[in-house]
This record gives sequence, C-alpha cells and structure tokens, in this order.
Amino acid sequence: MRVTIALSTASTSTVVQTQYHHHERIRFLTYE
Repeated sequence: MRVTIALSTASTSTVVQTQYHHHERIRFLTYE
C-alpha cells in the first residue's frame, strides 16, 4: 500500500505536497 501512496505523493504538485507534507508523513509512518 505504501507504494500507492508514494506514487500519489509524487503525482501531487509541489505546493500541494508541501501543504500535505505533515499529513502524508503520518500516513507513511503508519503504512511503513
């Protein structure tokens, strides 16, 4: 599942990624 999130994160724009960086980081830690 972490692969799907990784691809989704890479697809998102830099601005969006920066805003959701903290939220996505929590997901990464949860799935990892």
